[in-house]
Amino acid sequence: MAKKRRSWEDYQKKKIKRGQSGAPIVILLVLLVIACAGLGVVAWVCLRPVTLPHVQPDQASSTKAPVEYETWKATEAAADGALVQSSDPVVQAANLKAMQYDYDGAIAQIQSIPGYADNETYVSCIQSYESLKSQAVQWTDYDKITHIFFHSLIVDSELAFESYKSSDYDQVMTTIEEFKDIMQSMYDKGYVLISLHKIAKMETQPDGTVQMVQQPIYLPRGKKPFVLSEDDVCYYEYMTGTGFATKLCLDENGKVVNEYVERDGSVSYGSYDVLTVLEDFIETHPDFSYQGSKGILAFTGYDGILGYRTSDFWYNENCDYYVSTPANDKEKREDHTSPNENIEQDKQTAREVAQAIRDLGWELASHSWGHLNMTSTSYEHLVWDTDMWEREVESIIGDTDIILYPLGADVGDWRPSQYTFENEKFKKLWDVGFRYFCNVDSTQYWLQYGSNYMRQGRRNMDGQMMFKQMVYPEKVLTSDLFDVYDVFDRRRPLPVNGITVPEDFDLQALADSLGMSDRIIN
Repeated sequence: MAKKRRSWEDYQKKKIKRGQSGAPIVILLVLLVIACAGLGVVAWVCLRPVTLPHVQPDQASSTKAPVEYETWKATEAAADGALVQSSDPVVQAANLKAMQYDYDGAIAQIQSIPGYADNETYVSCIQSYESLKSQAVQWTDYDKITHIFFHSLIVDSELAFESYKSSDYDQVMTTIEEFKDIMQSMYDKGYVLISLHKIAKMETQPDGTVQMVQQPIYLPRGKKPFVLSEDDVCYYEYMTGTGFATKLCLDENGKVVNEYVERDGSVSYGSYDVLTVLEDFIETHPDFSYQGSKGILAFTGYDGILGYRTSDFWYNENCDYYVSTPANDKEKREDHTSPNENIEQDKQTAREVAQAIRDLGWELASHSWGHLNMTSTSYEHLVWDTDMWEREVESIIGDTDIILYPLGADVGDWRPSQYTFENEKFKKLWDVGFRYFCNVDSTQYWLQYGSNYMRQGRRNMDGQMMFKQMVYPEKVLTSDLFDVYDVFDRRRPLPVNGITVPEDFDLQALADSLGMSDRIIN
């Protein structure tokens, strides 16, 4: 059996231990209930303004149904202002916008109701939103927006770290427990999820040209926007049986969930990867999202997407564009052994799941078709690979203007002069519609705004980076986001592959301090 996974309630208990409980609000509610009972009130239906400690300003509209107000844990969200608590769905929906820093959207939600100006509750709502809006400040450090990324989360650590891919998983993957701890820490530090398109977007200018323009971002003081992405959301064949989710799908209610195969072969559906775990977190911490922003999911195409084997090139025996070469034939025999008899149905299912993901506010991106090193590959191969991605992935997920470079391998160096149409690789990617280009850079921030593009460096939050932070504590690799000693999974093998350990570094002492003496692998 896979180990029991901690829920977000565990984190709430941890916060209570830190003295962050919602006791004052609870006491207030109890007193009010008693008062109502004394007056002979049999049901709690009052509409009242409540001041919430440090309420998070509003967020953009969400496509999911309004969350029940009681589940919002608003006492932890908070800002210096007031929201109106009510069972009215209109107020709940508007409050959710306000909690996610979309104050104008919250006001518009109320004003869309005929006669709102004659409704005392609605007027109070608008006043509370205007108060929160007046306290928000415009973000000005557009060069200081960090971007972190993950690969598929390890669900069963023992299984993953005992598998034939143990060293690779230890290096580039993150466990589900680590991810939860990282998100909680970043929330506690005031980080707020934002989408690339809310940082900057292409806009038509008065002279008719279309240019990349930075967008106004308003947050309460102390809040910091960040971008999050996940690479390779394909659930590759090689990961089968090694402790990872197997696909993203829709349950009987149309909710996006993961499929996970337990050790005994039974199948579970729930939250087992970045998207579903983060959705759970945002449901109870709506102020973690800026105006409905979520993360970015990036896909290759050679093994299919979302856990469905949708590549005609490899899984359709009648594919009319398959290129038969000794290398391709060998790979098809060894790595893509079974034709997918249900490939057309799987494409349709993947298409429906992808749309449901977009409806949640997530953005979808290219990771190339064949996980291509775009720095070293030839222009001709880049063109072929890009065309394949459009044919086999974009045809399923829909248009996208984001590319997350595989291996972090950019088509140019850091100089803006590399991102002109004189660079034929850049021109090809731009011509097919990409406007956001993200490489990998371990520094806290790296952003570049061109007239017709935006570039951003991404930081890998994985075993390699966490171990490196412990080996080189003087560097800021993860320490601005979380305490690595609180997060690092004690079931990882040590040392983590890919990090050069100085000769004078005492690995045994580190392992002893972490309670991981038995995890050192010679």
